[in-house]
Amino acid sequence: MYIGLLYSGDSYSLTKKGAEDTLLRYKFTGEQIRLLYPDLNTEINLTIKIDDQSYTISESGIGGFLPTVFFEKLDLEDKEHIVEVSGEKIYLDAIDIEKGAELLPYVEDGWKRYDDQNQNIQSDGLMRVTDTIYKFNNTATKSGPKNGFDKKIKFNFTGTKIRLIESFQAFYAINSTIKIDDQIYNFPQYDISDPKRYNPVFFEKLGLENKEHTVEITVSDRDDYFFVLDAIDIDADGELLPYNENVFSLIATPDDSEVVLTWDEIPDASFYVLRSTTPGGPYTTLTKGYSGTTFTDTGVEDGVTYYYVVNGSTYDSVNDEFEYYNSNEASVILEATPLE
Repeated sequence: MYIGLLYSGDSYSLTKKGAEDTLLRYKFTGEQIRLLYPDLNTEINLTIKIDDQSYTISESGIGGFLPTVFFEKLDLEDKEHIVEVSGEKIYLDAIDIEKGAELLPYVEDGWKRYDDQNQNIQSDGLMRVTDTIYKFNNTATKSGPKNGFDKKIKFNFTGTKIRLIESFQAFYAINSTIKIDDQIYNFPQYDISDPKRYNPVFFEKLGLENKEHTVEITVSDRDDYFFVLDAIDIDADGELLPYNENVFSLIATPDDSEVVLTWDEIPDASFYVLRSTTPGGPYTTLTKGYSGTTFTDTGVEDGVTYYYVVNGSTYDSVNDEFEYYNSNEASVILEATPLE
């Protein structure tokens, strides 16, 4: 959760809806922290968890004409801490930490965050905004006024899951879509009174095949000003890559003293099969002009990790041009067979 909004003179408010309490989560570095309530005479019933220690705050009528400190912890270990604030209603005005310390966005374990300005994200027709204090790395990508054309955001990534982040309040685009590989999804819609509209995760897809995926977000021209992308979360061991729609899946499987490669069929394509003993190459060509979708590499040794890629091409005789395709990099290690 991003906390930058709290430093701008505004307050943060979130009310419970349903069985679960609302939750505000962030990180900070240092030994000291204070939480300030806005100038309201109201009741506080919150649980504040710092790392593994929980504190219960129950106060009534603590407000006044100025923000009031309702929680303070001054003897923490000098390190990075995780803070969770939960309750039926969270109303927060500011967070104080010691000078020289740092307030950090919270990224859940198992995820990695990329800023919307990452060079591998292709943005066509949208506005890239900098120096906006409410956003991750102070940047955002936004749809602008109507111009008669849909806008596009494109990128590839490796992994099994993805989230799209829009800071504090997501303006959900009614007519816009996200396409992952060949599957198209609509963005969720929330009533203006639903606290979920403040959920920074405005799209999430889990359980994808662990491979390279293509992503294409189409921002409808009918959704002028209403689409905002702040960041992208993917697997912690995944990677954000430049957009390439001609990516196909390669699988490497050990089989006794050989490696069997299988990949997606591409009609009328011929392939190069490449191998390396280091990730990313350089690669040695095992075969070229290959027309199948299965290849067996017999020139391998036990205990060595091998990295494979397959490159394909097709020829368009009408337009007299080639189209090129690339697989993911697949790795495999042959375990030595124990002696009986």
